[in-house]
Amino acid sequence: MCRGKGEGGRRCPGCNGKTALGKHNDRRRVNRAIRRNVVEWAKREGYVPEELEQLAAAPPNVAKKWIKGKGVQP
Repeated sequence: MCRGKGEGGRRCPGCNGKTALGKHNDRRRVNRAIRRNVVEWAKREGYVPEELEQLAAAPPNVAKKWIKGKGVQP
């Protein structure tokens, strides 16, 4: 969702539509599923539990960067 300065920091009219909101929610679900899968994979591989807790609490993009740094596609 945008927070364009042209709209005073509020969502633009296009982002309030059902289509844009639905796509946004779909992306959130997919990204959260990727994060869950990354954490499950890391558990199976035997990574440190403290690191896994931080990974599970972090935004999904952090998990994506972390797994790519290990040479694995999310």
